[in-house]
Amino acid sequence: MVAKLSIVVVEDNDDLRHLTCQVLAQDGHHVMGISCAEELEDVAGGESADIFLIDINLPGEDGMSLARRIRKAQPLVGIIVISARSELQDKVQGYDSGADWYLPKPVPFEELSA
Repeated sequence: MVAKLSIVVVEDNDDLRHLTCQVLAQDGHHVMGISCAEELEDVAGGESADIFLIDINLPGEDGMSLARRIRKAQPLVGIIVISARSELQDKVQGYDSGADWYLPKPVPFEELSA
């Protein structure tokens, strides 16, 4: 049995964000989707999350900066970076920014659910 998690999806592509949230919610997780880093405090302000799924190419504050900020504030939270950038240097930068996992897009939903 998989533990049910509280997940925040930070993705600026509306269709991809909604689909990702829907798939994770169907797995029984509590999922909140936001389109940019600046929405995090506005929308998710008081809620705690177990995992953040973060796209790198966000409007305003980018995903790497957001990951660093989250990691500093919540050292034990899970951070998964999901990006179309799949070069080794991008992955290393993602891990250096605090990501636990770096998954190149497109990510099969079966893999994301696992």
